[in-house]
Amino acid sequence: MPGSMSAAGRRVVVVTLDACDRDLVLDWARAGELPEFAALLGQSARAFMCAPRAFYVGGVWPSFATATSAATHGFVAFRQLVPGTYREPLCPAESMSGDPFWEHLARAGRRVAVVDVPRIRVSRDLNGIHLADWGNHDPVHPLPVSWPPPLAAEIERRYGRSPVGDCDLVDHSARGLSHLCDALAARIETKTAIGLDLFAREPWDLFTLGFSESHCVGHQCWHLHDPGHARFDPAVLASSGDPILRVYRALDTALGRIVTAAANDTHVCVVLSHGMGSHYDAAHLLDAVLVRLDGQTPTPAARLFHRINKVWKRLPPGVHRLLPSLDRSAKHRIRAELLEADRRARRFFPVTNSETHPGIRINLRGREPAGRVEPGAEFDAVCREIREELLALVDAERGTPVVRAVLDRRELCDGPRADVLPDLAIDWIRTAPVHAVRSPRVGTVRGQYHGIRSGDHRPGGMFMVRGPGIAPGQIEREIEILDVAPTVCAIFGSPLPGAEGHPLDELWQGARVRA
Repeated sequence: MPGSMSAAGRRVVVVTLDACDRDLVLDWARAGELPEFAALLGQSARAFMCAPRAFYVGGVWPSFATATSAATHGFVAFRQLVPGTYREPLCPAESMSGDPFWEHLARAGRRVAVVDVPRIRVSRDLNGIHLADWGNHDPVHPLPVSWPPPLAAEIERRYGRSPVGDCDLVDHSARGLSHLCDALAARIETKTAIGLDLFAREPWDLFTLGFSESHCVGHQCWHLHDPGHARFDPAVLASSGDPILRVYRALDTALGRIVTAAANDTHVCVVLSHGMGSHYDAAHLLDAVLVRLDGQTPTPAARLFHRINKVWKRLPPGVHRLLPSLDRSAKHRIRAELLEADRRARRFFPVTNSETHPGIRINLRGREPAGRVEPGAEFDAVCREIREELLALVDAERGTPVVRAVLDRRELCDGPRADVLPDLAIDWIRTAPVHAVRSPRVGTVRGQYHGIRSGDHRPGGMFMVRGPGIAPGQIEREIEILDVAPTVCAIFGSPLPGAEGHPLDELWQGARVRA
């Protein structure tokens, strides 16, 4: 049983930290750079946590909220394939299937408050409040939205808008990245003030507050943190310091203020969703590789799209800032029109998932409008062919493999929304920049990565819980992020229906290996 306090009297505070790298947190906590994290680590039961394999970049927070796999909630990318078509329109937050765990608790009579958990639709008719996308990385709502609806306008009047726009549009000069870090630190401070304001308004049973600044700074500034990065600039680091450490220190201060505001009898849960590392992969070469494997030549429409896309990525960030709606609407309309004919003619083609795990869709007869591969044995044979040929790819400059694994969706997860997911996903070996790949069948394919991000995601998160009846220490096994929501609900004595994860019984049984 969770603790000795009655379920009616329990209160839980959940702090979510988006793409906050656990190794950095642990190292800097031990070094004294993050004293609030260090204190909480000493007081908490903690577990290393794995995110949904292949689908964690866009699907980790829906999986956290619903305790279900990507094949069940069906929300993994900002652009997703519409089953029965070749189109990948922008994917609204409302496309997520399933209810977040806070809605279950609210229906059970708990008063809940949710602030800025990433990539989640706003919960309406909630027994409490929900503020979504006041300040998140890659927001799924164009403007902040809330329940009740006037709350978002009230917060904007009192605290203003987020000082960080689209972090992919920042000036990547030393001054521009310094300004980004200033804005991220300011957003952390304001978000903390918003959170403490809302927290103090009533004795919430569940209060959840999300921060995503570690996500932004990891993408844009990893090359200034990692001395081994191909773009590392020691002069900039010497003049401005490590921008990632600066943002993590600000998050540490925020965490300390939130923990202090929570009463001693409150359970405090901290979720580090997944990590960051160098942005090294061959995603920019994938389409050309697949065209050669398929024995095709790119259609005129596909060649035109790739030219447009290359020119667009090479434009300075200032031009993108002047045309934000073009980047999010017209670009995708052009994509749909140009690529549909190309996809109809191919046996398989790339689909949006993430650069860390690009997706591949088989043009399956009976599923796709112009399917070219028969279900059953032929489908399985094509999947094997793709896997074998991609595993044969090597870096043309180093002679080392570039693909760690080709993952079959059927072996990862299954559920009612599996039809929106890629059939295959590529797991890169991300140790160095890749400018060319080769294999006996593909030959050599060359191309430059024209994106601006120097950091990208890697799996591996952490979950910490401090509260009555919970002994500090390390849980022996690695848990899944799908286990977090059932665990929070278990604290309230309210099992989460439909959950694919499980409560962490070790929290109350003391099954840990070291303090």
